[in-house]
Amino acid sequence: MPRPASSLLSLRALSALAVVACGSPAPVATVPPPPATSPGAPAPPKASLDIEARDWGEVESPEFPLIVLLPQARAWEVDGGEQNWLLLNHAPSASSVRIRVWRAGRRARPEDCREQAALWLPAMRGLEDDQRIADSRLSVPAGYVTQVELYAVPLSAADEVLEVEGRVQAFGAAPTRCFGVIFVTRARGTGADRVVAERMGLWVDGSLPHLRMRGIADRIQPEPLGAPPRRAPTP
Repeated sequence: MPRPASSLLSLRALSALAVVACGSPAPVATVPPPPATSPGAPAPPKASLDIEARDWGEVESPEFPLIVLLPQARAWEVDGGEQNWLLLNHAPSASSVRIRVWRAGRRARPEDCREQAALWLPAMRGLEDDQRIADSRLSVPAGYVTQVELYAVPLSAADEVLEVEGRVQAFGAAPTRCFGVIFVTRARGTGADRVVAERMGLWVDGSLPHLRMRGIADRIQPEPLGAPPRRAPTP
């Protein structure tokens, strides 16, 4: 089950996320004053987590043999308009996950899989190197080498209410096969950077370590407990 703390989203990465989200680091020796507000002006909204590490469930697509573990699994909805990926949306947290498996060369590498996915998804090509806050390699699913990348993308100007997009991109390679799992989440308001960091940490710790490919055992439906034994057909 999910581990309590993220190995990828370290304190350093969290600090980097805050810096990227705000546009630039604040001076070390000074504390910026709070933004001026006119009398009677409403306070800026406060970002909330809106997704919790509970009610975990596995999801898979008939088209793609990759099985992914989701928090609050019943709250995710399939986007029927996406034809090339399995796209799931979690509306309360403005989060989504894309899943795809495809054929590749015998010597495919995670970098090759990422390059192919970027050809399909224009949003990936817009990511900047300074928006990457962490990366690592995993050995999941079994037989795969998987590259994981974490990005923080600022969506608001310095004088606007803070809005941040976080991305956790995992691309795995095995002989003749690639897969991609892309988790995207957004938050707006006070503390949006930390909310996005917590959601990304939940995904890194709770979902990615449990990626697995569908096997023969997953296709066999066990009989319910207490079911009467099957009788041989009468000749």
